[in-house]
Amino acid sequence: MTCAKPKILTSVVLQLFAFRQCKGFQSPPVPHPKIDLSKQLPIEDGLISALSNTAAQSNNLCGVPWKCSLQENQPLTFMPYYEWTKGLLGSLSNLKQLPASGYNHIEKEDTARLYSESYESDEYRKIRMTYYDAGSSAQVFNSLWYPRSDLPLLGIDLLQFRNKFLVVVDFQPLQEKKSIQSISAFWPTMPDLLRGKMSNRFYDHDQYFSDHMLFGRFTKEEAIDLLKMEQEGTSEHNMTLWHAFQTYVLTHIDTVQKCFFDDAFDQEEILELHKAYDQYSAERDPAHAMFKKVFGESFADGFVYDFLFDLAQQTKI
Repeated sequence: MTCAKPKILTSVVLQLFAFRQCKGFQSPPVPHPKIDLSKQLPIEDGLISALSNTAAQSNNLCGVPWKCSLQENQPLTFMPYYEWTKGLLGSLSNLKQLPASGYNHIEKEDTARLYSESYESDEYRKIRMTYYDAGSSAQVFNSLWYPRSDLPLLGIDLLQFRNKFLVVVDFQPLQEKKSIQSISAFWPTMPDLLRGKMSNRFYDHDQYFSDHMLFGRFTKEEAIDLLKMEQEGTSEHNMTLWHAFQTYVLTHIDTVQKCFFDDAFDQEEILELHKAYDQYSAERDPAHAMFKKVFGESFADGFVYDFLFDLAQQTKI
């Protein structure tokens, strides 16, 4: 397949996800791939060339199987996030890849495909990553990090469904009073577009979710309006999803590494906390309905209970 250049309108929207440095906040010094965060791209030029270059460089190292979407003229919107996140795994101790239980790669004709991988390290019991490519219908990057401590999980959901975007990154507390306070100073610096509040349609906001969640639900038009305000200097924020995303991920790794090596934790107790989380999430995750429609019920059941939340006991969904 030849990767065609995406249309300008799509690449304009992706500038919300541009590589730009936010003023007034420094990310923790966790080793990570060298990516230029200072790039300022004019709206008319589009961002996709910069994204493609970054993706191509890391593609050869990380082994992600796709360099372009299965649909012509459609970018892999969140692949740079996937590859950058995977590049961070090298900063973890004794990293090992885990079997993906048959869910590493599945494809349905030329309409949709799914790629998943899973890891463990001294700091994290499990790190799973999934990318779903359905062309312009859907682009999804999902990841979940389980520390070997009672610290919150790192949950990542970046989704595009045609003209609509939903982005969620959170430090998901396993216990009511256990949180990562270092992100609280950063959260107010983000634009309102990334500081929304999730509904209770699938989950209870007060259970397994923090008060400083990165949450954005917006359209292409709303993203473009925000970019214009930023580039004209009329916005009080100088922030993109790309930088906010990096800050959340780096802060989580930094906090987990410091806590893990400073304290001892009862791994049986931690496993019980993870089991409770998995059970709660498996019974509510909307991914099951989406994958059931695309790949069938048998695959959806197995994917949710054997890969996404493998500590959960399957119940009727």
